[in-house]
Formats: sequence, structure tokens, C-alpha cells
Amino acid sequence: MDANAIEKAFIAGASSGGFAARNFAAKYPERTLGLILLGSPSKLGNQPEIVAIHESTLSHLTDPVSPEFIRKFTGGLFNKPVPADFLEKMFHEIQNVPARVWRETSEAALNEKFPGFLHQVTAPALIISGKEDPIASQEDQQKLSSAIVNSQLCILPQLGHMLYWEGPPEVAKAITQFVDKAQKS
Repeated sequence: MDANAIEKAFIAGASSGGFAARNFAAKYPERTLGLILLGSPSKLGNQPEIVAIHESTLSHLTDPVSPEFIRKFTGGLFNKPVPADFLEKMFHEIQNVPARVWRETSEAALNEKFPGFLHQVTAPALIISGKEDPIASQEDQQKLSSAIVNSQLCILPQLGHMLYWEGPPEVAKAITQFVDKAQKS
């Protein structure tokens, strides 16, 4: 933001990227117009399946990260079909992520505390989640929404964890309405 002379912005984070987004919003309220969380769990360290995947696989990844691993890892995160050409493009991009980034991101995500600094988020927040998300359940999203004072929760039916891949028009519509409303306030 500094490099591009952006004074304030809407800060968005998807999945575990929501941890960085919400921490930014808490630390820099004067620079945050709004916070948008997409399928972002309140925390991951309390989910035994996620911890097991980290311990058995993610913490041991080496370069190059196998395309088969990437397909298997992301494959169980959708509820609706995603166009094959788009998936291929995304799988190709994900293969460029070094193993150390997978390991470090997984470790940091498991150590993220809840509610952490969420009480310091003063900007309006939009929490969007897929109703069929196996990682960020509706109950978890409600807990997250309750921890952020000025938040609204939007649960999109028939979408899973990768809701922005599965239903881009629905996600874009929710974000656009949120941004429009926040800018009018």
C-alpha cells in the first residue's frame, strides 16, 4: 500500500489468508476501509483433521511439490464443479508455490489464536462462507462474526471452502454490495 501510495483499502483474505487480513485490520484500523473474509476459519489448531494433515504431510513437503498432492489437497474443498480449464490454470499456478511456503503457512495458521486481536477491528467486516464448507463451518463463521463488532455474515448455499472458485458471481455480488454500502457510510 505504501509503495503504491494507497492510504486506505478494503482488505480481503481467503481461507487461512483471512488470518493475515484480520490481523492487518486490527493493527492498522486507520488504513482499513473494510475487512472481507472468504471461507476463513476462526482458527484451525482446534481441528484434529487439519492438525493431522499438517503433521503427516504439510510439515514434510519438499520441492517440487507434487501436482498429485496439490490436486488431492484442493480436490476435497469444493462442493460444486469448477470449470476444468480454470482448475488446470490454478493447479499450474499453485505448483509455483515453494514447499517452505506450504510448511510455514500451515504452521502459522495452526498457531493463530482466536479471538486474538479481533476486538480491535473497527472497520466494517463481511464474512462470506459456503454453506457446505468442511473447514469453516456455519457455527465457526457465526463465532467469527460475533467476535468482530461491525460484521455481517453471508452464507452462500451450495458452495464449499473454495467458494470464490465455485461461485464467483455470487461472491462478487456479496462483495460489491458490501463495498458499495461501506463507501456510502
